[in-house]
Amino acid sequence: MLENWLKMIEEKLTEFLPKEGSIPSRLPEAMRYSVLSGGKRIRPLLVMSSAYLVGGDPERVLPFACAVEMIHTYSLIHDDLPAMDNDDFRRGQATSHRVFGEAMAILAGDALLTDAFYLMSDAQSGFKAEAVLRVINLLSKAVGSQGMVGGQAVDIEVSNKAISEDLIRWVHLHKTALFLKISAMIGAILYEADERSISLLDDFGSAFGMAFQIADDILDYHKSETVNLAKVIGLEKAKQEALELLKRSLKAIEPFGSRNKPLKEIVLMIGKQLENG
Repeated sequence: MLENWLKMIEEKLTEFLPKEGSIPSRLPEAMRYSVLSGGKRIRPLLVMSSAYLVGGDPERVLPFACAVEMIHTYSLIHDDLPAMDNDDFRRGQATSHRVFGEAMAILAGDALLTDAFYLMSDAQSGFKAEAVLRVINLLSKAVGSQGMVGGQAVDIEVSNKAISEDLIRWVHLHKTALFLKISAMIGAILYEADERSISLLDDFGSAFGMAFQIADDILDYHKSETVNLAKVIGLEKAKQEALELLKRSLKAIEPFGSRNKPLKEIVLMIGKQLENG
């Protein structure tokens, strides 16, 4: 099921992104370069899985699934900039600013973020305006100053400084986990699921989002000198915490029965990564 959804996501991203030559600039090329360079597509898969979980058609939420991937890619483009993390490679290829220059990379990120909200607010999606507005409200908070951008700001300010475990957890929650949590709720909100279902997905996403980031820290343990949670509390303790969080996320979706299969597969994917890490 997830493999078919991944194909749909790739096809729709290719369709939704501006075509090269559509404006007299390399902007569309820069946008497509970063978005279509691969990746696990965890966030769009969460959107589609939550729609399926509550009995909805996952294909109908594709504009929202693609929108969250565009927002995620914007954040990666900006994170890679010399003024931020100064990375030269991403997903096995040169980063956007290395190929298109810093100015165009910044603009590509700006356009992806803005176009994502245009895509979600387009009335052609067919969902009720109130549901779409709720999604946009929650998502904009999760990726703005109260979420991802705020987390990145703190991350930059404490770079190369002594940092407490509590602050690392705060950065993890705001920079990564909140966005993942909201992604796991979007499909259910659009299909106007009952509040208990949405609350269970909130619980699922909260646990999964933190587990995802801790798993990432474990992967970076030997690859990077940057201080992260695994280095502060120890590799084994971090792994046990992540596995416990994954168990908690699975427990939250037990009441949905067999329709939780796609979400379970995503959780088990991260669990396998932890076992091999």
